[in-house]
Amino acid sequence: SQFIYKKKPFDGILTFSSTKRLQKKFLSTTIDRNRKGVDGMTAWQKKLICLLPPAAALLILLLRTPIRLLATHFSACTFHEITGFFCPGCGNTRAVLALLRFDLLTSLGYNILPLTASLLAAAFYIELLLWAFGRPHQIVPHHPWFWWTFGSVLAVYFVARNFLPWLTLLW
Repeated sequence: SQFIYKKKPFDGILTFSSTKRLQKKFLSTTIDRNRKGVDGMTAWQKKLICLLPPAAALLILLLRTPIRLLATHFSACTFHEITGFFCPGCGNTRAVLALLRFDLLTSLGYNILPLTASLLAAAFYIELLLWAFGRPHQIVPHHPWFWWTFGSVLAVYFVARNFLPWLTLLW
């Protein structure tokens, strides 16, 4: 059925057409902070999620000294002791400790993975901020070919650093 909208003075009785007009006008002028978007999250939930990574980073920076003390209790790499080769995790602890001192070149010398993971995390955080403020943009490629290439380059690095001493400070 077709509804005919007639302009008539308001007489105190709301008809279907006047109710729909009032609802449309009210909803268009009211900001609904609890309205969920397409992703099922409200605007304040998105902004709250954006506060978590900086809070975690600040906590790690504040706890640098206990983290350094904890790192002294780790044992040596069993794989390296048995085979004499570096495993992918060899040098990670020292690389993270160098990152906590903001010594990027030393961190790269021990192991490339912590700095690379930190840079990827920063790029994903920028994507999160853009998404939360309604401007979604892709900074890091999300295609499988990128991740396969990235993993292959890391695999080659982890093998090559056992044979090329200039790739690492662990020799």
